[in-house]
Amino acid sequence: MLIATKPLADVLSERTLADRLDPGVAWAATSLLLLAGWALTRRRTSIDATLLTLTWLALAALAAFATVRIAGLPAAVEAGKVLAGLAPIVILVGSRNPDLQRLRWPLAAFAAGAAIHVAVAWLQAAGYVDTTYTQSSLGRTIGRPSGLFYHPVTLAYHLVFVVLVTGLLERRGLVRPGVALPVMAVAVLSVFVSTHRMGAVAVLLALAAWAVVRLAPRRAVSRRALLAVGIAVLVALGVGVTGSGAWSEAADRLWGGVAGVLREGDLDPTSDRFLRGRGRIWAGAADLVATAEPVRRWAGYGVQVVDPHTDYLRLPLVHGVVGSGLILAFLALVGVASGRRCDPTGVWYVLVAFGLLGLYALTTKPTSYTSFMWLWSVAVWLAAATSVRRSRGAAA
Repeated sequence: MLIATKPLADVLSERTLADRLDPGVAWAATSLLLLAGWALTRRRTSIDATLLTLTWLALAALAAFATVRIAGLPAAVEAGKVLAGLAPIVILVGSRNPDLQRLRWPLAAFAAGAAIHVAVAWLQAAGYVDTTYTQSSLGRTIGRPSGLFYHPVTLAYHLVFVVLVTGLLERRGLVRPGVALPVMAVAVLSVFVSTHRMGAVAVLLALAAWAVVRLAPRRAVSRRALLAVGIAVLVALGVGVTGSGAWSEAADRLWGGVAGVLREGDLDPTSDRFLRGRGRIWAGAADLVATAEPVRRWAGYGVQVVDPHTDYLRLPLVHGVVGSGLILAFLALVGVASGRRCDPTGVWYVLVAFGLLGLYALTTKPTSYTSFMWLWSVAVWLAAATSVRRSRGAAA
């Protein structure tokens, strides 16, 4: 429920970049307290959970060192986001799989929270609600729909897992195709409307992952489900569009968002539009890592002294060689622990989840986003939990 209600907390707290105590911070702190409480009350736990806990504690010790010796309180804040993001997966791996029917309320809460952001994003695209994030492009300033999140990347993070988890639950028979397909269609369209490029690639990958598993046995998608998708798309296109003349204006705005995801010059490495100039940023961040003094090379700077716009550089920059190794070891342990509990479909979805993490890390910093890692943890855990439930049912 903590993770499921995070989008509702974000409705109140994510519209600005102001550093203040808000519901999002409280949610992250609660996850750390839950992990501590869980660890102290466990008498027996699996070897997987033990190794994850020890790795997590080692990362926390490194964060404490960086806080005291290198960057002070900002390092504690930076590390806190990462540690809070990893906390739930320790509990999920070390706990028994629940009755999945009990997930109805958490899923409903998450759907409600995500739906608010999606509805606002479409109203922003139609021009009825002001955007919170603007960007200069081709000599003009444009607003990018993001729902009640500050930046479109956060909306894209949430929606890619809407597609991934919905596809997984549909494949397991826990969600009907007539419900799953419209939900995934609206999520995919909403990412494109947000104009977040990597989000568009990621959400299409999540959709393709479901299609591969769903169509591999050559089961045809029912006509009723396809009709439901068509109706859902028409309804989504009409969100917030009322009154005479509003249809054409909204259609122009929406098409501009979809078409604006990929424009001329985006694939030309010599163009300023290529990855929004990130090549120069990457070079600067790499130079800082390469020329750092030994203590910062091994323990990191503790904070983002520059914004590298990629996790592949943020990890060594902020956490150093040791911290990067611990985070990668943690993720590897999650993959091994989950893979052992999965059937082939579950293994496929675990691999896709890791693929999405690696893909997003190219141009964004998913491990520093608590909400991304929480949703990623749930997706990996569900792939394993549904596999175990199925095998036990078959054995009984």
